[in-house]
Parts: sequence; structure tokens; C-alpha cells
Amino acid sequence: MQRKIYLNDSMDKYSVGLILDYLEDKDNSLKIEDIINNANENKELKWKKSESKTLEFGFTSSSYWVRFVAANSYKKEINWALEVDYPHINSIELYKLTGKSHFEMKRAGNSLPFKERDLFYRNFVFNLTQRPETQSTYYMRFTTVGSMDISLWAWTPALLLRKINDESILFGMYYGILLMASLYTLLLFFTSRKRAYLYFCMWIIGYGLYQSSINGLSFQYLWPESVQFERISIPFFILLAIICGLQYGRTFLDLKNNLPREDKFIKSLIFLSALGMLFVFSFPYPILVIIAFLNVVYIVRLIFITRFLKKRNPFLATRYYVAAWIVLIIGVSAFSLKSSGLLPSNFITNWSQQIGSLLHIILLGMALTERFNAINKEKEDAQIKAIDVLTAAALQKDEFLEQTTRKNIEIENLNTELKKNIRDLNTAKEKIAISEEKYRILVEGSNDVIFSLDENFKFLTVNNAVITHLNIKPEEVISKYFLDLIHEGSERVSVSKLLVQEKLESFAVDKNPMSFKTDFKVSFTSEPKEMRVYLEYVNIEGRNEIIGKATRVEDDLLIKYVESEKQHLTIENYFITAEDISHRITRSLAKYMDHKKVYILRIALREIIINAIEHGNLNISFDEKSQLIDNDNYFVFVAERQQDSKYRDRRVQIEYSIDPRKVLYQITDEGDGFDHKKILTGESVNVNKKMLGHGRGIAMAKNCFDELNYNGKGNQVILIKYFN
Repeated sequence: MQRKIYLNDSMDKYSVGLILDYLEDKDNSLKIEDIINNANENKELKWKKSESKTLEFGFTSSSYWVRFVAANSYKKEINWALEVDYPHINSIELYKLTGKSHFEMKRAGNSLPFKERDLFYRNFVFNLTQRPETQSTYYMRFTTVGSMDISLWAWTPALLLRKINDESILFGMYYGILLMASLYTLLLFFTSRKRAYLYFCMWIIGYGLYQSSINGLSFQYLWPESVQFERISIPFFILLAIICGLQYGRTFLDLKNNLPREDKFIKSLIFLSALGMLFVFSFPYPILVIIAFLNVVYIVRLIFITRFLKKRNPFLATRYYVAAWIVLIIGVSAFSLKSSGLLPSNFITNWSQQIGSLLHIILLGMALTERFNAINKEKEDAQIKAIDVLTAAALQKDEFLEQTTRKNIEIENLNTELKKNIRDLNTAKEKIAISEEKYRILVEGSNDVIFSLDENFKFLTVNNAVITHLNIKPEEVISKYFLDLIHEGSERVSVSKLLVQEKLESFAVDKNPMSFKTDFKVSFTSEPKEMRVYLEYVNIEGRNEIIGKATRVEDDLLIKYVESEKQHLTIENYFITAEDISHRITRSLAKYMDHKKVYILRIALREIIINAIEHGNLNISFDEKSQLIDNDNYFVFVAERQQDSKYRDRRVQIEYSIDPRKVLYQITDEGDGFDHKKILTGESVNVNKKMLGHGRGIAMAKNCFDELNYNGKGNQVILIKYFN
């Protein structure tokens, strides 16, 4: 007995799959006339009865025919809708018999543009009419290159419309949540610059496009006219989602460092998936699905890998990561079991894929947040340990300085005692000779340059360390003046030499021990060598001599720990202070620049600070300075200005900041300013042409700094140097 659908205006949705017969056309040769006549080449057609709501045949090149009967026992016409609840069939032909060999035909399928459908809906819907007290036999032919799933449902128009409205609300909520999640993670990427957020965002977008393709919504709203792309949209977007998911997993689990072999294998899967996407129009549909299936299997394997990684790296937030993939697998499995009839159809099973994917994204977001929190905690712990190490180092440094101070006191006491012994042993030439020999061995074995000067600062003795440091033989130094070894630069009158000369004159007056840094000439090279000089007067046999030592300037060991630094310094109008300050505010540059460039910047800064003192606070004009230098009366005039009540209370303000990107100096004096535009545009050229020994400070600073800006008045300058 032929099974039938009994139509009425109040019927609920009805599964046509329970009453239909189906037939496989392996060579795609059957036509509707053959089906109606129930014969093909004189062979009987073997129809099979369906026992389930959905016919699933997987990937097949065969066409499938189905037939069913719809009956209207009422005395009025009934309008009804037949839904094909699988939006990825390429071609569907519906035939309604109107006579013994006459029929009406309708077409559907994603091989046709979306606008040709009976209803603007993601699934295929045929609007049908059944006349009063009649029954009709329907035949349908299904052809596709993808999976052959046949699920037919009969609806009343009103009930189908309510279903579509309910679906639209739920799909809108689902894809709206995915959109908000992707935008939020993209915002986190732009604010934190952490690539894991970008890959997470790409995974959400890729999975969302895959889901919308599965649901048929992409064809409905995104490319309704692109029939060719619709046929391959599912493998294309599932491969895209897999690439994003694998890349996110690589980054999240840090497989490059934790499991390098697994990382290389994932890279090969990503390459294979990208190849599948690139040749998606050329590869057979089943091959693309197999590639996707292999990737999905490996993603399941990643769940077990994370348990192993948790033991190796406790900072990996794997619990949420594992839970996220398990929830997604459960959601997809529940939907598949529902479709197979092994689970009942209800709201949970019908929407299990969407529910599982939303929970999946939430859990992945929690995993990502927990991981970064763990990393930050690890960094904080490392910083605390580093601070402890620095504190311990500082304590050791203090102890070392304290011990050094005690040793210095002991050495001074020994020196005093040694002088007394020398005076007592003047008459004992043999003992003096022995003492001199010991002294020679001590001095010649030192790594520091040890020397003696007469009261005119002319070298009397110097040890062999001068060869190591300055590449000059000791005999070439004897009888030279101390200033002859000072680096002069390219100026006619060396500022460095003038500053050292001022220090020596001050030392000659007060005769107190002195220490300062300066740059020495190095033979056979134009580059100077910075050294710290110690000078002290001693009285030997009734005459004054100067004992000196020059040591190499050691790098500050703590510079490498400096991330940023700010200082505000106020100095008086002394050139010696400008020299010392220039050393102080450039010492941290050694972390970002080589010593040669640091030296050039230090000289330029020193010149700018001296300009602020002499031309700003002391109000010495360019022409006045030129005349005073020619008359060899410059420093006397400067000393008078420094004591003048009109100028002596003026100060130079120096503000300095450094970070890994740049260093900035702001130098402000209390003078009347100057026409800096004239200097910057042409005056430095005149200075070079006249070969003057001054006036090059601004030009030097302009050449070695990236930015040099004066305020309108001209008493404040900002200098910026970028490290990259």
C-alpha cells in the first residue's frame, strides 16, 4: 500500500522521509519519462522504502530519485510548502504528475542563483498547491558533488513562516555574538600587540564563515549570485577556519619552544590546507574534505598534547583550552547524532553546534586571558628576583666601597709613613736605591698611567702603561707639557684643552688633590681616549712635584638595567661644571649607541651648555668672545662676569630623559636669548669660512642630533636623538 502525506491547514511539520521511496541512478541516465514508465532499457526499477527521516548517502557520483504521494481529503484547496532541509544540493528537480504521462516541473539547488528560489530562505522550499479531494504523486531528482543528504519536510505556510522568523532571531543572536567577540579580540590585538589575539580573532571569523556556509546563510546574504563559489564555500571556509585554529594553537601553546617537532608538523598541515584553499576550484570535493578531516583529527590530538605540555610548562593555561575543544566536539557530535536519529530533536540538539561553538569561543578567550595573566605573573616574579639581585649587588658595592675607603686610608697612612722614612733615609744611598728599585717595579707593573709633573705641568716621568693606552713611548712624553697630550678636535682653539687648562690653573692655586675626566690623544688614530686623571702635589727634597695617575674610564655596570631615566639639573655658570655634567647626562647612552657616537653627542651637549653659560647667563656676545680670545684675555673676563652681581645668580636648567626609543635634552638659560634662526640658516657657514675657534656648538649639535629646536626667545633649546 502506497504511503501518503495527508494535508490539512492545521498540520504540524511532517517528515516526508518516513513515507517516501528512493532509487539510485548510478550512471545518471534516468529521465522522468523512464521513472514514470517504471522502466529503463526493459529493466525493472527497484524502489526502496525509506525508514528514516533523513537519507544519507555520503559522497557519491550517483543521482537519487525519490517519490511520495500527497493527498487532500478536504473540499477546499490546500497550499503547502515542501522544504529540503539541506542547503548544499547542487540540483533538485521536482515533478508533479498531472496525468498519466504529464507533469509539472520545478527546479532548485545551489547551482542556480538565489533569486530564482520560490522563497527567500536558506533552505530550498517549493510552494505547492493540492486541489480538493485529490492526491498527487511527486518525483524528485537529486544531484550533487558534495554529500548527498536528503531531508524533506512538509509545512503549512504559516508554520514555516514562524519557523523562519524564530531561526532569524536565533541566527542573528549567534552571529552577532561572534561578530562582537571578533571585534573585541581585534581591539585587544591593537592595544596589546600580542599576535595570539589576532589569530584568535581570525579563528572566530573563519569558524563563523564556515558555520554560515553550512547553514546556507552565506549564499543567501553574501554571494547570492556566485554559484561557482557557493559550491566550494564549505571546504574553502573549513580549511580557512582550520588554518586559523592551528595557528592560534601554535601561538597559544608556544609549540615552537615547547614541542618543535609538533610545531613543524602543524606548519605542514597549515601549508597543505592553504594549498587546498588555493586550488579549491581544481581539487575534487572529497579530497578537500579529507584534508579538512585530517586537520580535525590532529586538532583532537592537540587536546592530549596539552596535558603533556602542562607538566613541562605550568604557566600554560591548558585547562580552559582543553575544555573549549571538548565542548565544541560535543556540540558537533550531538548535532550529528540528532541528524542520524540517535538523539531526539529538540532545541538543545537542533542548536548544539551553535551552543558548543559559543561556549568554545568563551573558553578559548578565558584560556588566552589566563595564559597572559600567568605570563605577567612570571614576569613580575622575575622582576622581583632581579630587584633582589640588584639590591644584593648594591650592598656588595657599598661593602666594596667601604673596604676600598679603608684601604685608601691605610694607603694614605702608609704613604705618610713612607715619606717620613724617605726623609730619614736620605743619607743611606744604598737603602734609597733599593726603595727606588721597588718603586720602579711597582709603577712599571701598573696598568694605569702613572706619571710625575713639575710645577709647570711638564712631564718628568711616566711608566710603560702610556704605550698601552696612548700608543706613545715614555721617552717621547718626557719634557712635553700635560696639555700637549689632550685631544684638541678640529677647532682652532680647543674647548677641551681650555677646560683642562682652567682645571690645572685652579689646581695650581689651591694645591688640593683633583680628579677629572678628559680625552687624550692616541697616536696613529684620530679617535680620543677618555680617561680619569688624579693629580696631587707632593714635596720631594724641598721642591714641589705633581704625582698623577690616569685610569681608563670603566663602563657603569648598571647601565644595562636602565629602561628609562629622567633628571632635572641646575648648574652655576662654571665651564668645569659643564664638562662634568656632559659626562653625567650621556653615560646611559652607552646602552644604545657605540662609544664614538656617545663621545660626539657629549661634545655637542657640552658646547650647547657652555653657550647657555657664556652667551646666555653671562651675556658674552660672539664678537666679544672673538676679541677676548685674540687678546688671550677670555678667561679673565669670564671670571669677572661670574662674580658680577648682575649675572652671578643666574642658573642653567638641564632636563634630560631617555627611553629605549630616544633621548631628549632641554637646556634653558636665564639670558636674553638670541637670533637662533640666523645661526641655524647661515652663520655656521661663516664660522667655518673664518676658521674661528668658537661658534661651532650649534652646527655640531645640529649635525649629530635628529631634532634641534629653540623657543621663540632663543634661551631654551630641545635636542632629540632617536636610537633607530
